[in-house]
Amino acid sequence: MRKKATSAYGTINEHVIDISRESEDEDWYIVVTAPCGMRDYDGWWTDSADKTIEQALAEAVHGSCLFEVPDEDEEE
Repeated sequence: MRKKATSAYGTINEHVIDISRESEDEDWYIVVTAPCGMRDYDGWWTDSADKTIEQALAEAVHGSCLFEVPDEDEEE
């Protein structure tokens, strides 16, 4: 039986993403750090014990608004 991943570390759009959990039955802890050092996401992802590392990465990207597209009205 293959063990599921319990941590990941990398960069997206120059933001450092660090995702981890102590064991497979615990929630994910997510930290997303901007190039300036500000934390865009720093905390436990509630009720995420049954989520995969891919889902945790998607939450990190979504929760830190890394790929948010501006409304057309806001561009004017």
